[in-house]
Amino acid sequence: MSKEAADDVMRVRSKLIKEALAEKAAGWTESAKGMLTGEAGAGWRAAASHIGKMVALGGALAAAGAGVTGLIRHSRDKRVRREIESSYKQMFNETPGLDQMDKTKVVRHFGVLARYAPSIAADPTVAGAWVKSTIQMGHVDADIVNKLSSTQAIIDRHHEGRALFQPGHFTTGMTLAKSGLGNIKHD
Repeated sequence: MSKEAADDVMRVRSKLIKEALAEKAAGWTESAKGMLTGEAGAGWRAAASHIGKMVALGGALAAAGAGVTGLIRHSRDKRVRREIESSYKQMFNETPGLDQMDKTKVVRHFGVLARYAPSIAADPTVAGAWVKSTIQMGHVDADIVNKLSSTQAIIDRHHEGRALFQPGHFTTGMTLAKSGLGNIKHD
């Protein structure tokens, strides 16, 4: 899913949420009026029916959010796979002397990097330097694999933090908008 498609999904989702919540709020207002005028039974019955609908709506929104996040993650994974394939070919141009090394070791060491830190493997300069360095060391041990996995986990958390539905995006956007508006001089 492209960024533009994800943005479109987000816009439509936000519009639908706002419409559904406005509709539900109107129903709650009517229920509250019934309770205030002494028609408590009718008000509570209406409130109970709205609670069920709100729970269902909340569940549907959570599922939709998870689905969109999954699609974004899948899209990012596909992009990284393409970048890894390209990176392997480019790293020989980026890293002097790598083409002189044992091809079997280059393939094996790059495979370890791609498996445990695909984001790093997607960068031909970094991947080439890492492969050359580990071949010169003569091995890839458990400590190196652990460091790769930890580094990839940090990168993944960074990407997840930039996902569409993470808390803080609205606040960050508002802060940026306010700072931008603060620089505007009013006449």
